[in-house]
Amino acid sequence: MISHISEGIDTKKRVGIYLADLTAAFDLLRKEKLVEIMIKKGIPSYPIKIVHAYLENRAGYTQIDEAKSCVECIKVGCVQGSVLNDIFCPYKLVSYPDNSYVIVHDGDTESLKATLTGKLKEHFKWLGEMGMICNMKKTETMIFDPQDILIQVDGEIIKLTKIMKVLGVLLDNQLSWKPYIQQLIGKI
Repeated sequence: MISHISEGIDTKKRVGIYLADLTAAFDLLRKEKLVEIMIKKGIPSYPIKIVHAYLENRAGYTQIDEAKSCVECIKVGCVQGSVLNDIFCPYKLVSYPDNSYVIVHDGDTESLKATLTGKLKEHFKWLGEMGMICNMKKTETMIFDPQDILIQVDGEIIKLTKIMKVLGVLLDNQLSWKPYIQQLIGKI
């Protein structure tokens, strides 16, 4: 992520990033949609069969002490820890199990705002097609630009932050690392 952000800053572009927080990411993925996308992308049948077999015929049950529920077929979703969802996203992104970070570079502040807004709308649409749900309350943007930008998608204002937590690391919009260093000092 840092190299993508730094690349934009080093080339004197405006940089924005958004975090799309996914709700129940592993529970909602539509396997048939993944297979459909693989076919459209021209991926050979053998890898498609592997992915399909990996996601097919899953079942589960709940156990509390000695009591067990009935075994039920799991029709949607994938195994926790799977990384299939970021392979098929049409955007250049940095993706973790339940968060996707999209980094955008643009020439000026207004263009950056338009590009971020467009990418968010497209990304949310794509996530919906894949059966995923974006948690709008946890979705946020960060701007590496002297001017703040307010992003609005489908009537909802996306939270603008100056510090974003990425895998436990505090990333600030100045790339100073001060908030993260302060956090570490506090823990020590």
